[in-house]
Amino acid sequence: SYNNEYQQYFYPEIQKYLSKKEKYEFPNDFNEKRKIGENDDYICSLIRNHDVVKFISYTQQINLPLSTAKIPDSYFETNLFLISRQPTLIEYSAFFGSVQIFQYLFMNKVSLTPSLWLYAIHGKNPEIIHFLEEKKVLFNNECFQESIICHHIDISNYLFDNYVHKDIKKLISLSLQSYNFSYVESQYIDQSILCDLCKFDHVFLVDSLIKSDRKLDVNTISEAFIIAIENENIEIIKLLLTLEQLDINYVHLEKKEIRRTNEKTALHYAFENESYEIIQLLLSCPNINLNIPMIEKNDGGRERTNTYKTVLHIAIEKNNVEILQQLLSCQSLNTSIPYKSKCEYEPFEMREEEKTALELAIENGNEEIIKLLLECGKIDVNQKSSYLEVTPFNRIEINYSPFHKSIENANMQIIQLFVSCNRCD
Repeated sequence: SYNNEYQQYFYPEIQKYLSKKEKYEFPNDFNEKRKIGENDDYICSLIRNHDVVKFISYTQQINLPLSTAKIPDSYFETNLFLISRQPTLIEYSAFFGSVQIFQYLFMNKVSLTPSLWLYAIHGKNPEIIHFLEEKKVLFNNECFQESIICHHIDISNYLFDNYVHKDIKKLISLSLQSYNFSYVESQYIDQSILCDLCKFDHVFLVDSLIKSDRKLDVNTISEAFIIAIENENIEIIKLLLTLEQLDINYVHLEKKEIRRTNEKTALHYAFENESYEIIQLLLSCPNINLNIPMIEKNDGGRERTNTYKTVLHIAIEKNNVEILQQLLSCQSLNTSIPYKSKCEYEPFEMREEEKTALELAIENGNEEIIKLLLECGKIDVNQKSSYLEVTPFNRIEINYSPFHKSIENANMQIIQLFVSCNRCD
């Protein structure tokens, strides 16, 4: 597992924290191997050094099955591409451009699979790439994408000219994601890629775009702003906040799954991420609406659920006292809006709840937040929550105060907070 590999990789640093059972003698060349950062298995070194003679001798000596043998794991390996895979011998030879070993394996009936393209692109060896072409090994666009990610420009250009469907929009998006600007020409930098610029934190290009094009679309800017908030790109957020076209209360439709959607503003994302600096920026905006509910919809077929909550409810759910204090100081905050959830069951059953901010805090059991809410003059400490359940045979409706909820939960510390509050009935 990754955790075990990390423990082995950092063993010299963490051994003093390990139990006697977890400790072991590590080799004298441990630090040297770790500094090199490559798989320390002998056969790997032969492939990396292109030593075909010793490779043939060694594999015959140990009777290694060339077609099925895999490169063994090593916690000295630091290449992210290799860490997440367990390559075959021929894939590893393609990765390091070991042409003679690659050809030897092919001559010994090792099959050529489409995955070899990915390894060959990393190896940057034209001879291996042309060999795959000659043998008509299946190529797909993932290989071109890998060349962009690797910044192997010559190979990218060759694949682009000979294999790739010319989808400029996808190409620009991939280039921005990989910080590879070989295909990002000035004529393509327009509002159609603004969201990608924000997603991948290209501050300079965002700045250039908004200075050169003052007729940016409101929805495009607002969607880009949501992305910048979600990815916590502070400098881009500040740039977009200077635009008059920005709708700071824009509601983004987030599709989680086929039957699950969320409707969220930038402020909802900031509160969910507990991004204090971004929250401060947004709360300082004069047009910010603190009371728009975030709507979560889950259509499970026979069971449909809708939930409505404001940033006040999110802050309480997160148990974040610092953010809650900042929010309660805002004049425009409506503290009486309830947290709502409605669940409908086919054919004729329904359950609906409305919870006050105080009840949410009581459910979470956070005494510091409950005390903060009780001391806040904006909070109606006697505002009641409600519960409604309807079936074909029954109807149950209950209304109760936060104080009654605290008694029901039998938490003496919380009950004492309510008893000490002179505004509580």
